[in-house]
Amino acid sequence: VSQSRYKPIIKAKTSSVCSHEYMHVILYYLSLCGLYFHLVTFQFSKAVLVFSLTLLAFCVYVVSLLKQGHFDVPRNYIYIALLLIPVTALCATFAGVASGKSFFGYGFEVGTFGFLFVLTLLTVLSSFTARSEKRLVYTIWALIASVTVLMVFHILRFLFGPGFLSLGIFTTQDTSLVGSWYDVAILCSVLLIALLLALELLQMPKRVKFFVYIVMIAAVCFLVAINFTLLWVVFASFVLTIFVYLFSIESVRNTQEKTLGLDGEVIHIAKQKNNVRKISVWALSLLAISVVFLLPLGGALGSSFASTLGISSIQVRPSWSATMYIAHQVIKNDPLFGVGPNNFSAAWQLYKPQQINVTPFWNLDFVSGVGFIPTLFVTTGIVGMLAWMTFFGFLLYVGFSSLFKREQGAVLSYITTTLFFVSLYLWVISILYVPSTAVITLMFIFTGLFLASAHLQGTLTSKSVTFSSFPRASFAFVLGFVLLCMMSLALLYGFGQKTISAYYFEKGAAALRSGGSVDVAENNFLRAIEYGANDVFYREYSALQINRLGVIVSSVTTGEVTEAVQNEFQRVLGNAIQAAQQAIAYNDSSYENWVALGRVYEAVVPLGIPQAYENALQAYQEAIKRSPSNPQLNFVLARLEAARQNFPKAKEYIAAALAQKSNYSEAIFLKSKIEVAEGDIRSAIASVENISIISPNDVGVFFELGLLKYNFKDYVGAAYRDWE
Repeated sequence: VSQSRYKPIIKAKTSSVCSHEYMHVILYYLSLCGLYFHLVTFQFSKAVLVFSLTLLAFCVYVVSLLKQGHFDVPRNYIYIALLLIPVTALCATFAGVASGKSFFGYGFEVGTFGFLFVLTLLTVLSSFTARSEKRLVYTIWALIASVTVLMVFHILRFLFGPGFLSLGIFTTQDTSLVGSWYDVAILCSVLLIALLLALELLQMPKRVKFFVYIVMIAAVCFLVAINFTLLWVVFASFVLTIFVYLFSIESVRNTQEKTLGLDGEVIHIAKQKNNVRKISVWALSLLAISVVFLLPLGGALGSSFASTLGISSIQVRPSWSATMYIAHQVIKNDPLFGVGPNNFSAAWQLYKPQQINVTPFWNLDFVSGVGFIPTLFVTTGIVGMLAWMTFFGFLLYVGFSSLFKREQGAVLSYITTTLFFVSLYLWVISILYVPSTAVITLMFIFTGLFLASAHLQGTLTSKSVTFSSFPRASFAFVLGFVLLCMMSLALLYGFGQKTISAYYFEKGAAALRSGGSVDVAENNFLRAIEYGANDVFYREYSALQINRLGVIVSSVTTGEVTEAVQNEFQRVLGNAIQAAQQAIAYNDSSYENWVALGRVYEAVVPLGIPQAYENALQAYQEAIKRSPSNPQLNFVLARLEAARQNFPKAKEYIAAALAQKSNYSEAIFLKSKIEVAEGDIRSAIASVENISIISPNDVGVFFELGLLKYNFKDYVGAAYRDWE
């Protein structure tokens, strides 16, 4: 049995080593690196590397299979359940509201079909290429070493200031290599789980144990400083589970050893060997620390420690109730496949609860829900939900079957236990929170590594299929593998195109932010559209053309307009309209694309361009259909009517905006301007006074209020308010 289990691994040694090296590179890079291009974000660069190395590793693995003439076919349903995830995502992509955004997104977002496909492929590769105790141990220690170096990096920055090792990017303590500080806390807690199990399940020299103690203390300090309440709860729950597991396996061993004896002497020896059940002191200590920092006093200590180090960990996301409300509305209208991968923002804008408008986050277009998995439930519907539940069910079944399979050595027991607890821990985190690209990718990698350990353990089995001895079968398999390689290379080429596109777009945006040449920005936007167009690029290009229109209009100082100026104006206006229309064609469900088109026409309404008002009105009304609870859209309609001096209609739209958000200061301010234009200074003063209550720290509001009172000849009130 042992020989048949390891025979395929020996034949695939070269390919497995090559592919597994890619896994190590991904692992180190996700934890420590992020620079790919100077102008793109760390998360984007990590996603690019994950895409590239995964597809290259797959090609290497396929080539090796062609050389061997056989491959292993898993005989377990968990792999089918795993493959259902990208399959359902693909179906949801075609059935969704914006297939272009669902396929690859703007910057390889984790919720796209492309990323889910690559993560699934990475999981399968990890499972097939790491079926060796040595490789699995190296991978676990690679994670431990990476997170340790990550902690050392931040400790040095705490000691020597944010300018130390800033790399020109980390100018404050609020940034990290892996994402937010919450992501750092997640990795530190994963490190603690791996080291806790190592202390309890492995025999280590004293020097190694001393190093482990130091690293664990440092990781606990990071958890205290970051003080992520949700993470404390999950971490405490898992530490308690590990404590119970460690306690229970000792009792199982006692029972097994007692039944092995054939005479009283043997049974007596067994009782002496396992006389006392093992209690994990480290697990109890970590559990106690978690409970302490969940209490108010511990939370206050953590906050004080964080402020001392300059750590700020504030993130805004929808609540569970808001996410479930959005999911309920989506399932009522698109039950099978939802709104499509990476389209949570469209669902949020369409079904956003009205009460969100009274919060400070009323104008945020959330791209995800309360957690990564709940977001996928919204975007892939009931079919996607069933696929994920099926996978989780098989994962739990295989995991618990592996935990209590005792016919194995200490090292394999540690490997299986650690990989299962780490992968399950990350999956639970992904249900309750939206981790960074790095953490989500590690979650899939360690799931694949756990499946590899389950194969070594014998919980999972596979069947070797040989096709080299049969010409017809060989031809079919070779053709299939070659097509898979070609598809992978084609995907890799597409990812490269999108990477170049994102680079040029960020280059153009950086030119605008730094006050550089508009021509340089426009050329970069055009190159970005050429390599990989999306609605964001088109919107920004359209906005740039609107600015050009303003420059052209302001350059006309006399009553005469030359033919050259007219031609340039028409060209720029045509470019702006065409870009906005192409944004709509790319993603019709985004209200922002319709607003972009409306702004183009609105910009030329004062110039008397035929049909400009009608087209702007139609575009804004289409935007309202896609975001009915957004008070900004009624505000822009009021602004459009005010530009035409249609004040009664403008007031109606302002009233609609204030009905959606009663403290909408911009709408109240526009109302005061209309009242001034109508000569109703008293009402204008009342409107601005309402704004001063809403925004008591806005100096401009009080200046405007003082000016209005001065014009109303209320000199005392003007001086008092202005001074105050």
